[in-house]
Amino acid sequence: MDIDKVEVSNVSEIFDLIQLSSACHLKYALKVKKSIETDPDDELLPLIYKWLQYAFLVDLKEKNVYLDRIINFTVTLATSFKCRQDRQESDESVQIHPILTNIFNFILELSNSTVESHRYWSCTLFNRIFKELEELTEELYENITESMLKRLKDGKAAIRCQAIVALHRLQDPTDKQDPIISEFCELLDSDFNARVRQLCVEKLALNKESILFVINRTRDVDANVRLSAFEKLKSVAKYLKVTQKRDVLQCGLYDSSEKIKKFTTTVLLQYWLESYDDDYLKLIESIRLDACEEDIRITVHLVEQILKALFKSASLDSIVQHISVNDEKIILYENLTWEIVLYYRIVVQFLRQSQDFEDALNNILPELVHFCRYIKGYCDFMKQNEHFYELQYEFTLQQFFLITLTYDVSDTASRRCLNSLAHSLLQNEDMSADLAELVMRNLEKVIPNVNDRSVFVCEMISNIMYSDELGDYEELERKEKEKKHAISQLQSDIISLQEQENRLVHVERNFIEAERVKQEIETNEALLQDLRSVQEKPEPVEKKTDAKTMLKCLNIAEALLRSPTIRKFNPAIATLNNEVINQALVHEDDLVKLRALKCYALCCVIDYRTARYGVHLFSGLMFTPDTDAEVLIISLKVIVDLLTIYGLALVEKNEDEEEEASDSRREEEKKIFLGGTSLTDLIQALADHLEHEDPQVQVTATTGVCILLQYERITSSSLLSRIIIKWANPATDNERLKQFIGLSLNALTRLSNCHTYFDDAVLNTIRTLVYAPRTSALKDIDLDNTVKFMVTLCAMPRQGKQIHSNLAFKICNQMREKPRHKVNLYFSKVLVLLVVPENSARDELLSICDELRDVIQDKTTLKNINKFNTNLSKSLVKLQPVEEEGAIN
Repeated sequence: MDIDKVEVSNVSEIFDLIQLSSACHLKYALKVKKSIETDPDDELLPLIYKWLQYAFLVDLKEKNVYLDRIINFTVTLATSFKCRQDRQESDESVQIHPILTNIFNFILELSNSTVESHRYWSCTLFNRIFKELEELTEELYENITESMLKRLKDGKAAIRCQAIVALHRLQDPTDKQDPIISEFCELLDSDFNARVRQLCVEKLALNKESILFVINRTRDVDANVRLSAFEKLKSVAKYLKVTQKRDVLQCGLYDSSEKIKKFTTTVLLQYWLESYDDDYLKLIESIRLDACEEDIRITVHLVEQILKALFKSASLDSIVQHISVNDEKIILYENLTWEIVLYYRIVVQFLRQSQDFEDALNNILPELVHFCRYIKGYCDFMKQNEHFYELQYEFTLQQFFLITLTYDVSDTASRRCLNSLAHSLLQNEDMSADLAELVMRNLEKVIPNVNDRSVFVCEMISNIMYSDELGDYEELERKEKEKKHAISQLQSDIISLQEQENRLVHVERNFIEAERVKQEIETNEALLQDLRSVQEKPEPVEKKTDAKTMLKCLNIAEALLRSPTIRKFNPAIATLNNEVINQALVHEDDLVKLRALKCYALCCVIDYRTARYGVHLFSGLMFTPDTDAEVLIISLKVIVDLLTIYGLALVEKNEDEEEEASDSRREEEKKIFLGGTSLTDLIQALADHLEHEDPQVQVTATTGVCILLQYERITSSSLLSRIIIKWANPATDNERLKQFIGLSLNALTRLSNCHTYFDDAVLNTIRTLVYAPRTSALKDIDLDNTVKFMVTLCAMPRQGKQIHSNLAFKICNQMREKPRHKVNLYFSKVLVLLVVPENSARDELLSICDELRDVIQDKTTLKNINKFNTNLSKSLVKLQPVEEEGAIN
């Protein structure tokens, strides 16, 4: 069509042509523009709007190439009306062409249409035009913002997505009250559509407030949303707080999606490392928290995962260059920081994994003998340091002893040196149980025999408790060797003299000389007896029982007992339990008693006989109303462990053993160790602590109940009901606990005996929630969703149909017995959701339903019963042809 001026009659033909090819778009756009500018009052533009409305009736889910070409033509036409800058008023004053403003007004008006396709395609057209514009007038900006903010509330997710795209260029991250950012953040937290949330993450402008919402999306239920959140955060490491960085990394490294794990390890971590100048130490420092032992533990684990991922793609030189050692291959004490010592340990462990890195390792790590001296020197250095920080001191020693675990101790010198260091530190330093356990792991390498190691450690504890001054281990070892050598020499001399005496008496008959030799033998035997009875140290006057000494000894004892190689009592550990741990249980200091409880708990785990008494001790602490929270947590954990390991027979009383125990202990110990705890008491105590005022006690008790249910140590419908309520309760804000309960409930469905108590648990849960007081937090639980969840849970086991059948009978019978109870409404909802049992029980259930229709008065309940009755009848009809066919055959 070759025309100079576009008339109204040409519009339909132009719309036909532009749908066939994009090549003519510019040509006709310019002609339409020229015609509109020539006669602005002409009906040409309104007619184009009318044709666009017809075109926009295409379904928004349909991909239509012709509509796409119409939109492209409209964009070309609209953008041909260029913006003009008014230089007379101000360099920043912008004027939009009135025709373009008119087009925008039409689009914005159409975006508020009641027709979904109009709203969607108008927003799409707007976004296409908006991409081509550089600036807007204030009035147009306000109109666009107002209109598109309304579309953010649209019922269609696709339209909300288009509105997000339209608004994202209008955000002002410097304005804390920016309405667009606020709406985006609200959508991030509340929109049910994953694509909308994902687009919000991608388009949201980041500032101090909005970045929190993006971080929250790293835990979104949809993997694509989570991935978009990590992509958004990859370039803003330096703008995140320490806790935020830790949260992001933990979510990324432990995500259930392999795609997100891979992105975190290969992309996000690389971006973050680059933002810290490719310096591993700076990156570690940026995520370090060291206020308490738990913070340090999490930091260490997180750094290990980070460096493990980064080292996969890093060169050896880039890894080693951050470790500065002197000519002796050691780091100066003054330069030891949290980051350096942690990085040093991880690098050493990494280089130990391959022989290809042996040369690099030898350049940064000395021989074990020198490294042991280095550790001893560090201890002396820190004692003289004015800025002594105990947590850092303990942390550094832990890293050092993790390094010593990587050494080969096949040679005698290395073993002796490491043994000496371990003995010196355990005996002379006040260390935590965790550090003591690490030292003990090193001792396992040099003293692999369990009995010998137990004797070695118990003698050390004895030296601490009974000695005024602690001697040097090497000196004691030297004297011990001299003593053994002297004993061996005397034994050899005695044997030689005995042979000489025998020859003088029986061969030479020289009785005088034989008498002299006999006297010499007696003298040597007396010397041997004296030498064997010699004590290197004088007998102590009194055993030390002060709190500091007891804590030190109990820390060492705990480290010994936590060794996985100790699986049963030996004489040394039995003595340790009787003479140190048991007596510490009645110590006046609370910390000593707490540590003694931990040690005694470990003894119970190792020895069944000790556990028979220990279960009464720890259950007694559970029953005491004013028990300290820490003591209560230990008691709960121990009871659960003992019942899991030894079974329910552990709580059976054995009178002979109790009488024997009574005779062997002091009176105050009798009060602790004796007691008749029953299984019912234990279960009740566990149930009582599910709602303890201390959150950590609640977590421990809940976890314990789940474990006992999983190991089939208890089969209690009431406890299962309590667990389900705790999972469904919004007041339970511990997400990890909820996740653990969810996994436990899933595990219970795989047990062979779950059908024996699942149905009763459902009934108990419904009753508890229905009859809960109005002021109770249980009223906040969504009972309908909980009912659906429990019915689904009951269907998961292999015996799911049997559970549903039992549940149907119990509900029907209870409704028949008490037809006016308000709980019947929810019982009837359960009936509707049940899978109808495929057996002869149908007839009986149908009969009961007929009775219920006569006694139930509530309309909703009656309606649900009728639905259940219909389901039963339909299922019965489906089975009818099968039965007839079987009869004919």
